[in-house]
Amino acid sequence: MPRRNALAVIRHFLEEGRFRAQDRLPPERELAETLGLTRTQLRSGMKQLEAEGLIWRHVGRGTFFGSPPTQAAAQPVPAEGTANPRELMEARIALEPQLARLASTHATSDDLIRLDRCLERALAAPDPRLFMTFDADLHLAIAEASHNTLLVDLFRSMNAVRHRVLWGKLDGDFLTPDLRKQYDGQHRGIVQAIARHEAAQAENLMRFHLETVERQLMTVALLFRP
Repeated sequence: MPRRNALAVIRHFLEEGRFRAQDRLPPERELAETLGLTRTQLRSGMKQLEAEGLIWRHVGRGTFFGSPPTQAAAQPVPAEGTANPRELMEARIALEPQLARLASTHATSDDLIRLDRCLERALAAPDPRLFMTFDADLHLAIAEASHNTLLVDLFRSMNAVRHRVLWGKLDGDFLTPDLRKQYDGQHRGIVQAIARHEAAQAENLMRFHLETVERQLMTVALLFRP
C-alpha cells in the first residue's frame, strides 16, 4: 500500500473511531493487523500524525489520541472539586480572548499551519464527541500560539477543569446542528483574524464565541441541577 494511502487509512480510523482526548490507542501490532498495514507503514503514518498533533507518544506507556498534556495539566487542579459551569466560563472569557490577541501578534508560520489543521479537523468532525475533541485541540493551539508560557500554563489548568468537571456531563448533549454551524463559523473567523494579525478582531471574536458557548451551557447546565 502506498505511504499516502496508508496515512489516509490511519487518519480515517482515528477520526471515525470513538476516541476521546487522551485515550490510549491499541498496541502497534494489533493496530497494524486491524488496518491491514505493515508495521513500517503504520509507523510512518503515525510519525506524520504525531507531527500534526493528532496523536502523541509516551515511551513505555503507548500512543494516545489528541495533544500531549504538560506536567502542569497533569497535576491535580485545586478548583476541580468545586468549580461550576459559570465559574469555568467566566475564567475562559477572562483568559482566552487575550490569548487570541497575543496569538495574532506572536504566531509563527508553523503555528498558523497547526491552526488551519485543527480548524479543518473540527469542521470535518462527523459527530459531537469528535467535534469536542478537535474543538479542544483548536483552543489549545490558539493558546500555545501566544508564546506566553505563564498564560498557557493557566490555560492548561483551566482546561483540565473543563474536561474533568464539565464535559463529562455536558459533552455533546447540547450541540445541535444549528449551534454546530455557529461554532464552525466563529472558529473560522478567529483563525482568520489571527492569520491576518488583527489583534483586536481576534480578541473580540474569541470573546463573542465564548459568550455564545456560555449562554448555551448555562441553559443546558440547568438540566443537570439536582
